[in-house]
Amino acid sequence: MAGKVEFIKKAKRKYETLPEVTGHVRTGRDVHTHNSKTMGCGVVEFKGIDLPWTVKYDEYFRCLTGSLTIRARGKKYVMKPGDGIWLPRDTKLTYQAKEKTSLMFAIYPADWRGVEKRGGKPKVASHKNKAIKLIRKSKRVFGQFWGPPGYCKIGRDVDIDISTTLGCGMSRFRNVKFPWTVHYDEYFYGLKGTLIIHVRGKKYPIKPGDGIWLPAGTPMIYEAGNTEAQVAYAILPVNWRQVAEKKKKKA
Repeated sequence: MAGKVEFIKKAKRKYETLPEVTGHVRTGRDVHTHNSKTMGCGVVEFKGIDLPWTVKYDEYFRCLTGSLTIRARGKKYVMKPGDGIWLPRDTKLTYQAKEKTSLMFAIYPADWRGVEKRGGKPKVASHKNKAIKLIRKSKRVFGQFWGPPGYCKIGRDVDIDISTTLGCGMSRFRNVKFPWTVHYDEYFYGLKGTLIIHVRGKKYPIKPGDGIWLPAGTPMIYEAGNTEAQVAYAILPVNWRQVAEKKKKKA
């Protein structure tokens, strides 16, 4: 049976400020170890930072406001609103942000600190290669997932070609109402319009700034009207189709 769906309204999101960091770093963990055994997701804010770091997890950012510069391996990656970036585990980098910058994030594993303390590695191998991937808003490619009538289109920033853990990107919905069961853990962050998700008789209207956690096995209905609804997403595992196919063969 699927776990509990959690809906996080923008106005109700709880943030934690990191006092040990010079500058402003504030994190709103919509999905963390309190409700997930796999990935962590939410919103992070930076301002006035020049922060060296090594990511101990696979990470994806979607820039929401402001501008974030990431310096890694002798290169500079400048993110603007709408851009996405993939940072594989063990990447040594520096985060830089002068103005207030907000980003949707997804990481695997959620319990990376616990894994580190135990001196181990996550259960799933981190990545196929160690390449950083920056996805420009203007270069994002969308494929049709549902429709006509209407459409659901998906822009896969992070897919099985570079990741064995997270799948991340952006989905666009318009004039659709269709059933689906997630075969993966999933997180949505509202970007534009309203996407309504129906689960077990309840309606969750996802508006800009809202987040929702949908554990694997959750049956639902996606609904969007005449105005296009846009959401950023993260799923785990990225290879859920292959996993589902293996299960069918064993059954």
